[in-house]
Amino acid sequence: MFKNSQKRFEIVPNVFTCNILLKALCKKDDVEGAVKVLDEMPGMGMVPNVVSYTTIMGGYVDRGDMVGAKGVFYQILDRVMDEMEENGVEPNDVTYSVMIEALCKEKKSGEAVNMVRDMLDKKYIPSSALCCRVIDALCREGKVEEACELWKMLLLKNCTPDNAISSTLIHWLCKEGKVWEARKLFDEFDRGSIPSVLTYNTLIAGMCDSGELCEAGRLWDDMVERGCPPNSFTYNMLIKGFCKAGHAKEGVRVLEEMLDRGCSPNESTYSVLIEALCDSGCEADISNVLNIAASCKLEINYDSWRVLVEKFVTSHANRHSPVDSSPAPKLVLYSYWQSSCSWRVRFGLNLKGLSYEYRAVNLAKGEQFTSEFGKLNPLRYVPVLVDGDVVVSDSYAILL
Repeated sequence: MFKNSQKRFEIVPNVFTCNILLKALCKKDDVEGAVKVLDEMPGMGMVPNVVSYTTIMGGYVDRGDMVGAKGVFYQILDRVMDEMEENGVEPNDVTYSVMIEALCKEKKSGEAVNMVRDMLDKKYIPSSALCCRVIDALCREGKVEEACELWKMLLLKNCTPDNAISSTLIHWLCKEGKVWEARKLFDEFDRGSIPSVLTYNTLIAGMCDSGELCEAGRLWDDMVERGCPPNSFTYNMLIKGFCKAGHAKEGVRVLEEMLDRGCSPNESTYSVLIEALCDSGCEADISNVLNIAASCKLEINYDSWRVLVEKFVTSHANRHSPVDSSPAPKLVLYSYWQSSCSWRVRFGLNLKGLSYEYRAVNLAKGEQFTSEFGKLNPLRYVPVLVDGDVVVSDSYAILL
């Protein structure tokens, strides 16, 4: 129909009509058919323009079979560039972007950088997303220093990198353990504009992972002072950083401030904090954290319960000498409504050979109940005083 359109309908197709056909063929993954149309265009009196060539290149990139189409792909690219120059059709920024994206996908970041240089020489300004893509490709190939050089080159060409580029570079520098180089780079970015939450979070995460908690705290203070409010990720990283460094109590303080500012911790936050508090022996803080988790309607995962139970059972066992004739401490498990953690905790205790007494209680959410232990709040973990066969002050009720 396309070929006979002039005879049958007295319609002369032009380059724009052909470009629509090229796009449709590439969309159907018929790149070979699109190339055939491109080859026939000069014979029909039409010179393919930049859109024509860019559409063909995009078809190869979108196909996804970069390995199978590799030979043909690069052959087309070389021929396209030559023919475009012969016909006086200059590649535009879209053409460069398609080629650079393809090179990054093929893990040819060096060639992609050369293409960016060529693009800049021809006065085309690459988009921030494209620059970020090339920088990320360089870093993934272990060329972090080259990525930093590309960033400097972009600055010289008056291409101001945005927060996405800065965050990408900082992330990879921190990943290589170069947190102070990342900090220096952060200061250079900071001269142009206020860093985003993403950029701050990336550097704070790197500082926390490296144990540089004082610097992480300074960055947090800087965020607040400059009106860039920390989010849940910021607080979570600080909490994990303090716990990793053995400062679990400071992690609790950050958790409380986090809640005051309306940020929601996740299950992972509580799990890390509880395990760190167990290691520190901070029983009162554990009770506080579990209370907060319950009020936020978050369930503590099995691993955290396991650590918590084992910690207290071991603690009790250590307080009794081998010749002590007093009864062994008892662990009492209460279950209010239906908790998904209940059976997992009991199963874990059985596997460890730890004895316990399990008492199911049907409660409305938040309601208090009275047992032989006295009046207890089902949303809390509490030490209890009991009579009878359980050692006074040495039993714990864990409410699931």
